[in-house]
Amino acid sequence: MPAEKETTYVDVAHLNKRGGRQGFVDYLIRVWETRDYISHEAKAQVTQGGEHQFLGNLWLIINPILDGAVYFVVFGLILNLSDGIDNFVAFLLIGVFLFQMTTKCVNGSAMSIYRFKPGGSGGLLPALTAPLSVNARVWLSGFPSYLVLLVMLLLIPPAEELSFYILLLIPIIVLQALVNLGISVMAAHFVAVVPDVNNLLRVSTRAWMYGSGVMFSVDRFAELSPLLAFLIHWNPMAWVLSAARDVTIYGSAPALEGWYIMLLWAVAPLLVGSLLVWWREGTYRKAGDNND
Repeated sequence: MPAEKETTYVDVAHLNKRGGRQGFVDYLIRVWETRDYISHEAKAQVTQGGEHQFLGNLWLIINPILDGAVYFVVFGLILNLSDGIDNFVAFLLIGVFLFQMTTKCVNGSAMSIYRFKPGGSGGLLPALTAPLSVNARVWLSGFPSYLVLLVMLLLIPPAEELSFYILLLIPIIVLQALVNLGISVMAAHFVAVVPDVNNLLRVSTRAWMYGSGVMFSVDRFAELSPLLAFLIHWNPMAWVLSAARDVTIYGSAPALEGWYIMLLWAVAPLLVGSLLVWWREGTYRKAGDNND
């Protein structure tokens, strides 16, 4: 008597048609499933970063303090750009600490997808995890500097008396993190397609810094031309720094328009960048190989 045939059912919901592209929602789910890897990778890189230095990860706190001191000497004392700015030291420290985090996220992520290699675990991970991992590492290593910033604002004369508005700093930082991530993903995509963009990106972030009012008020630029005024008005980091200064130095609520612009920049670049990376998934390695 012939053996009875056994029927096996296979879930093919997550399988793709040969040569086809995974759906965007499924792709995002796949990225979400790599969160443990991203977290582990970020922690490992932060831990290894200070292993060969005497002060170790203390440099994550010391560096922004030294940067703030240098900027204060150059822009506050030598160039005397502090005129008309209340508590210029606090104004400068907030600009330096916050924008430095954005610069590290964007510039650090720029080459992440281009260097994303197939083999090993990298072949099983979506390309979008590359800039996500960089941003996670930067925030994990740099967030303590934000706590140092608050302590400095309380101790350095003229010391600030923080009001309940300081609680708004939490959503401001969340929006900054999303802005950083969205622009990082966009930068990583375009650099992976055309690596030369990385050279322009570093110059662009320097111009972005001046247009965000890190060391001085952006009003002096906005008055030069309508075009500059327009660019500064829609600059998300100008609003992030302004909002952070409002809730810490001036004890007031940020302008409602600023919240709208920050939210727009927190959502739009991340969505568009994710779509671009999803669309090019599996072809980035070719762009990289052609330039190796």
